[in-house]
Amino acid sequence: MYKAVIFDFFGVIYSDPANRWFQKHEIKRSGEYADIFKQVDHGFITIEQAFSELERLSGQPSEEIRAVFGQTDMIDHDVVEIIKKLKQNYSLGLLSNASSNYLRKILQDNDLNNLFNDLVISSEVGMIKPNPQIFEIALDNLGVQPSEAIFIDDWPSNVEAAKEVGIHGILFSGSKDLITNLKSLEIKL
Repeated sequence: MYKAVIFDFFGVIYSDPANRWFQKHEIKRSGEYADIFKQVDHGFITIEQAFSELERLSGQPSEEIRAVFGQTDMIDHDVVEIIKKLKQNYSLGLLSNASSNYLRKILQDNDLNNLFNDLVISSEVGMIKPNPQIFEIALDNLGVQPSEAIFIDDWPSNVEAAKEVGIHGILFSGSKDLITNLKSLEIKL
């Protein structure tokens, strides 16, 4: 029986600003660009330092980069409604590879702080998904066993990592598919 649902943030609840920026400038999110975000997610550099690095690599003005990342209105409201329904019957966690200050500001600006029983932010714990230990932290914080949890993410490698820990993983592809997947698991919505 499931007791907890753990959500990724970027790409599930919130449209990923990094992906928007890369697409806009037709840049692949690999190599040095990917390394910048890994450093942010680990907490090795700040989001401001990342903007400077992106400016250096891309030649795009940091003001334009900040503008894309500064948008705080990219919430998928259908997913938020699903979360609100789930909150009535399940413990909810947020597990995200992100800069703590950046993610917490978005949560605060969009009044999302109270939706989750626990937040695990990669830059605060010094490890990123798909590291199995980060899933174990989320489970411990929610007080559930792996078989009692569902994890929702838009990256296949993160979903697979959750499954390897024993968590039921759902690859997010939109709110309608999410509802279908949750109902197939007899989750109360």
